[in-house]
Amino acid sequence: QQQQQQQHSQQQSTSAGPVVAPHLVGAELAAALCGHGQGETVRFSQPLLIAGRQFTWAAILREFKTASQAILLQFHPGGVLYICKFENVVQENALMCTLHKMNDRWRRLQVSTSGELVQAVTYGIIPLGPKAGLVEVVPESCTLRELSRESAFGERHSRVFRALKGDPRRLDRLAATTVAYLTAGYALGVRDGHDDNLMLRSDGAFFRIDFGFAFGRTPEIDAPPTFVPNAVVQALGEHRWMDVLCECGRALQALSGEGAPFNGKPPAWDLLRSVPELRPILHEAFGHVRTLSFEAFGRQVVRADEWSFARAAKNTLREARKYLFEDLYIDEDEEDESGGHWFNHPRHPPQAALSLQRLVPPATPHHGEIATAVSPASAGITSMSLQRPRSASSPIVTTLQRNRMEVG
Repeated sequence: QQQQQQQHSQQQSTSAGPVVAPHLVGAELAAALCGHGQGETVRFSQPLLIAGRQFTWAAILREFKTASQAILLQFHPGGVLYICKFENVVQENALMCTLHKMNDRWRRLQVSTSGELVQAVTYGIIPLGPKAGLVEVVPESCTLRELSRESAFGERHSRVFRALKGDPRRLDRLAATTVAYLTAGYALGVRDGHDDNLMLRSDGAFFRIDFGFAFGRTPEIDAPPTFVPNAVVQALGEHRWMDVLCECGRALQALSGEGAPFNGKPPAWDLLRSVPELRPILHEAFGHVRTLSFEAFGRQVVRADEWSFARAAKNTLREARKYLFEDLYIDEDEEDESGGHWFNHPRHPPQAALSLQRLVPPATPHHGEIATAVSPASAGITSMSLQRPRSASSPIVTTLQRNRMEVG
């Protein structure tokens, strides 16, 4: 039947030229999908030109029940997968272009950790006017919530480590992409974090999807602005996690221009102002980065793995909604990961307090005079000994040593 549909669609395509203009493609796509649901196929009245390819019909593989009514589509001929969102995705595309620029900057300055270049995972986002937009599906990846459903009760804390099979190279990639995730998220003010928009790829890459809330805009219920799921920290182990903390400061410096943090510019502004796609919202971006500082980033990153009631509540509410509207179970262990501390991890035995480079320089004069360019070492990034503070509910309750992290 699918072959017959393909032949019929191909015959139609010979009699009518493809729809080329993005806003017309979006209008045609939205009209064709209206009234159709999961498991159905739709034929387009004219072939649609998307990312240089012509498509004549699509299969609806999944409905996500999100605010944007997103659905998973398989376009034919070719079987290409896209997530279709029924909203304007121009801003999300602009932020994805910014991630590309960040990757270029980190690559040029050789920002790396655990032997891997710090790089954010990028994927295609195609604005199709105000009615629709397409998001490329990243192959061999899944959400952290999907991983948790594959885990036995009480083993969610090790789900990332198990998914990566303890492979050192994959764990190194996990560390490098975690630096990118934390730094880019802080610079762009990305919010609305939860287990449905945090992804893990089979090669170890950890990344964020859905950039609908950025530059400080937040939903009514939100997680902390900077956080890392406990399962990611457990997979990294103590040494790699400390390396991640150390490299975040350098990654933010790289985005802030030569001489940062003493060049008189807010963090990451040097990079953001160079992205053409951000120009329509550049005033909003500047308003956000003026609230940032290297000191605040240091404070947030060093506590990024702490348990948060706000994040637990957000994930629980999302799971309850899925239960009500999709007839799915509620995972009662959603955020109770306190039993997964690294002391219990079979691959990561206890270690002594580690030597840690300082995350941030002593001051960030946003509005001061432009100073002479300085290297990270002369900017005050020195070796210090640190034991990580954790939440009081965790089995690991440590305190900062006398020579603890100074962030002021």
